[in-house]
Amino acid sequence: MKVVIACDSFKGTFSSKQIAEGLTQAIKRYVPECVVVSVPVSDGGEGVIEVLSEALDGQIVKKTVTDPNFNQTEAEYLLCGDLAVVESAKAAGITMCVPLDTKKKTTYGVGELIVDAVSHGAKRVLLGLGGTGTTDGGCGMAAALGTEFFDKDGKSFVPVGETLNDIQAVKIDKKYAVTALCDVTNPLCGESGAAAIYGPQKGATPQDVVLLDNGLSHLSDVIRSYGYDYADIPGSGAAGGLGYGTLTFCLGKLSRGIDAVLDEVHFASAIEGADLIITGEGALDHQSFCGKVVDGVLSRSQGVPTVAFVGISKISDYKERGLSAVFETNEKHLPFAEIIDRLDEQFLSAADRLGRYVANLAAKR
Repeated sequence: MKVVIACDSFKGTFSSKQIAEGLTQAIKRYVPECVVVSVPVSDGGEGVIEVLSEALDGQIVKKTVTDPNFNQTEAEYLLCGDLAVVESAKAAGITMCVPLDTKKKTTYGVGELIVDAVSHGAKRVLLGLGGTGTTDGGCGMAAALGTEFFDKDGKSFVPVGETLNDIQAVKIDKKYAVTALCDVTNPLCGESGAAAIYGPQKGATPQDVVLLDNGLSHLSDVIRSYGYDYADIPGSGAAGGLGYGTLTFCLGKLSRGIDAVLDEVHFASAIEGADLIITGEGALDHQSFCGKVVDGVLSRSQGVPTVAFVGISKISDYKERGLSAVFETNEKHLPFAEIIDRLDEQFLSAADRLGRYVANLAAKR
């Protein structure tokens, strides 16, 4: 019997690697002869470097770059031959923004990481979006990559959210092949755009949201005059418009994060001959089936029965959604504060139940 484990991390508790190791031990306890294959996965947001560093033969490269406050900080990316994996949050993360005021923050450091990766031999870059504290439409990143922005006096500057309206001309320099990984479909502007949906959690007041949305709209108007029109592309509003910036200022494209990750870890090959796939994430809810890890794994399962191992499940129609079974570590749905001291115990209990489930499947073969 062959089982493939492709679980995302449980944020703040268990890593993808820890989950795979625990489930492997449980399965082997009941079915010693079972072939268990671990495929670390991520939806492409924060943590994608950690996951892919486990799956790919690469090295972590450290680089001093500009943080979102225009100060210097040390960040890192993953280099695997001609592939680089960059997390935007490493250089422009919301936790780095002091004070939390998105209209003044930059993605310049993200661009610096990309430039450094290319200087070390990368020919393509996977850029994980998510967790940023910026809303600059990717202009900071673009400036670091060689694009120039000019104000009404012809002076070059690096735009941030509050100065997007000052852009009068742009000299676009597209020379970096970047695939942005995102699991949202927000456009750049409007009531579903980057500023309106994500601005408030990044410190934007209602007045700031209007300012930022107007600035992003102005940016798209200016860029449209050069023949590039990406503002309405689903995902362009991801990471404060960094999705838009990738399309506009790079030889870029947007990809569902989980799909790109599954391609890189050769998921299709891993599940050849498999009898069961185990996927999962911290919380199984309706969003899990909208571009997250569970959704991506199910879409690539090729008919192999698939179960979910999760922290907590908030859905009851999992079979209609393609899952054969669901195993929860927090079966009683207790508040996190009540179980924080029993996380390992709950994990082992759920893993044991899954191990017995696999044993029953094996007995029927």
